Amino acid sequence: MGWQFPPIIVRVYRGAQQEDATRDFQVDAANLAQSGYQPTSQSWAAGQWGCGAFLFALLLCIILIGILVFAYMLIVHPSGTLTVTYAWQAPAQPVQPVQRAPAWSPTHQVPSGGMDAWNGPDGSGSPATRLPEHLDVALVEFAGNWGHVSAVSGWHGWVDGRKLTKRGAPPDPTRS
Repeated sequence: MGWQFPPIIVRVYRGAQQEDATRDFQVDAANLAQSGYQPTSQSWAAGQWGCGAFLFALLLCIILIGILVFAYMLIVHPSGTLTVTYAWQAPAQPVQPVQRAPAWSPTHQVPSGGMDAWNGPDGSGSPATRLPEHLDVALVEFAGNWGHVSAVSGWHGWVDGRKLTKRGAPPDPTRS
């Protein structure tokens, strides 16, 4: 038997602020996505001093240096941790490419009210962004009901392709 991917990986990222740990997570998530891993859950725990540190500072109060240690503990916060669980996901359906135009050309519009967009054709996680209503997009490919779209800015993502409005077509009042 050949080597198989473990179904679940848990990674811990440390940082003085949540943004520091998130930056490391984003780089790692992009690398893991190339192997088929998608983040399924994440949890941030702010750093905190343990009981032993407070007891040590209390003992040092006898020689007055403990007051400085207490002040340090109030000013400086220990690193927090961002714990992320990744799950390996085999490709659900083969992607069927749509004929591409040589240059970016809008083919569809985002419906009234806007719509959520994801980084991949999987809506189980949180949306990556929300697209504004009537935004012009180019439909690049389909994977099931998912449409891979791009914007003139170069941004690309996955949306519910059934909700897109073809450019030049009247809006469908039955869609939301």
